[in-house]
Amino acid sequence: MRWLALAFVGIAAFSPQSSDKSQALREPGRAPGESSRRAGAISGTVSEVVTHQPLGGAIVELARPGDRHTQLTDDRGRFVFTGLSAGSYQINATRSGFAPGHYGPGRWVGSYIVLADGQWFRSAHIEMLRLCALGGTVRDELGEPVPGAYVRVLSRVPVGGQWQTVAGPVGTTDDRGEYRIANLWPGTYFVTVPNVQQSVPSYVAESEIGGLTPSVVARSAAADMGRQDALYRGLLVRGSTALVAGGYAAGPPTVGDQDRVYPMTYYPGTVSLSDAIALELQSGEERSGIDIPLRPVPAVRVSGRLEGCMAPCTGYVLRLVQEDLEAPGTGSEAATALVRSDGSFTFLNVPAGQYRLVAPGPTAEFALRPAVSVREVGLPSTPGIGRNTWGGSGRLVPGAPDLVWNAVVSSAIADPHAGYARIPLVIADRDATDLVVQLQPTAVLHARVVFEDLTGAPPSGTCEVIPASGSTELAFRTAQFSSSTPAFTIPYLVPGAYGLRFSSALGATVKSITLDGEDFSRTPVVLTAGQEASVLVTLTGKLIRLSGTVRDEHGVPVPCASVLAFPTDRQLWQGRGVSAMWIQVSAGSSDGSYQMSNLRAGEYYVVGIDSQNTSDWNDIGVLESASRYATRIRLNWGDLATADPRYMVTR
Repeated sequence: MRWLALAFVGIAAFSPQSSDKSQALREPGRAPGESSRRAGAISGTVSEVVTHQPLGGAIVELARPGDRHTQLTDDRGRFVFTGLSAGSYQINATRSGFAPGHYGPGRWVGSYIVLADGQWFRSAHIEMLRLCALGGTVRDELGEPVPGAYVRVLSRVPVGGQWQTVAGPVGTTDDRGEYRIANLWPGTYFVTVPNVQQSVPSYVAESEIGGLTPSVVARSAAADMGRQDALYRGLLVRGSTALVAGGYAAGPPTVGDQDRVYPMTYYPGTVSLSDAIALELQSGEERSGIDIPLRPVPAVRVSGRLEGCMAPCTGYVLRLVQEDLEAPGTGSEAATALVRSDGSFTFLNVPAGQYRLVAPGPTAEFALRPAVSVREVGLPSTPGIGRNTWGGSGRLVPGAPDLVWNAVVSSAIADPHAGYARIPLVIADRDATDLVVQLQPTAVLHARVVFEDLTGAPPSGTCEVIPASGSTELAFRTAQFSSSTPAFTIPYLVPGAYGLRFSSALGATVKSITLDGEDFSRTPVVLTAGQEASVLVTLTGKLIRLSGTVRDEHGVPVPCASVLAFPTDRQLWQGRGVSAMWIQVSAGSSDGSYQMSNLRAGEYYVVGIDSQNTSDWNDIGVLESASRYATRIRLNWGDLATADPRYMVTR
């Protein structure tokens, strides 16, 4: 690291703060006297957050729009960037075994360093959090290892004011039945071995199992005229129904006429999440010995017919989900069934229990955001949905930065109103036949985007349709729009209240969302069964820009403080689900300054907050407390406003 040591010596000798202006740092390639501007520098250290020990070999990236530089820390964790012009910078650090680090206290997004002309910013210190891991062995009833079994962690977090079970990373067991799941944030987890019994009609082709639409199959056939879809490949045929084999752990041998199955099992061996042991992992902890025994239980058939679907019932997928586990989505089922074209269905190998039958099977979940970007193991796809899905996947949850939401639905359903059902179902130790599942029609949302007061070409963007309650029982959907395709349609929406969130590449902001002459930009859009709702969305280029400096009670700027802006109308604090459509949080900066540019016209509270607590706006009590510290300001379209909010002290 000799080069880095020399860099530090060079900065010490030619400090931007030196009284001898001829000694000032210059931008690379600029001759003395060519410009009155002096180059600056940013230096600091990278250390471990708990022990405060320096971390050598960390990759440090200095970034500003259109300009990035990287270097490694020396054995004392030091780094330095020289030859910098005035402006705002962010510094990020990565190192194997650690969560990404940033200057400032933010978990995912750090604070800005505001560098003045010729300034040497010496305190760009970054603390990195060591990630955790857990592992163990999965064994069957004979004590033999179970190779190839999926193992998943779950967690419980508050989302939109409700506690939700959320999906975490997945691992698989090796030939010794051992697994290890790494790169976990410190926190509390449950460990489970999912085992979904996936049933399909025995005559079904691979294309339908994979959720392929006829048009996709036709294009494939045109590309390869000699290809034929193989029937029964990977299927265990049981009369007119078959089980998809090879996805999850194979079940134990049948005893007499009684099928047996390994149910979803939690550590330390329970089949109920409420009886599972929660594992709390501290920073850097490696927990081993999380062994999970699988025990077979009797299994039965569940069969019946859908009523209310448009014939043929192609593309419908049913799910049997434990009463307390619908939220984690794919892999949370005890069983799935691909419906026959006449509406009949059969679930095979269903263990006794209390379930909710979900139809037609749109699957939404909240999932933990991966701490590091690595190729992750995924659970097997659901027959009838497969990889060819329609909807959003891996999108960030506003206001809950540790989460993403995933949503899939069959692309083969022809009826835009489809049909849905959510019915409780108790399965005993004998077959359940002749069930009648009455479907209720879903809603369809038609939207058209228009633009006002733009200075350039109309931007492209994304619309997110998110349940106002934050419940995964409703739909999560996305759609794209552009100047050439300003209209779009989102089908299969389960009736309920939804928030519409629009984002665009060039920064246009929602001005109004009109349905039947009423503006829903301040309230959720409520959809009813079978409704064809048409909304007109107006995006304006008259952006509101709010800036200023966060100050303490003595008027002194507060470094790295964020700013929370939320409406004075308390009705906008609720019914927003997981989408902060009227609430904004800014990143902090080294000099306490902030900027916001995506606010809507209205009256707001503006208050400085700790950057570690930027998700606390989910708590209405926090907003109530913050309103007592806050500055009130009214913003109109196109305003360039300033406000110096007071920093809210929490004890």
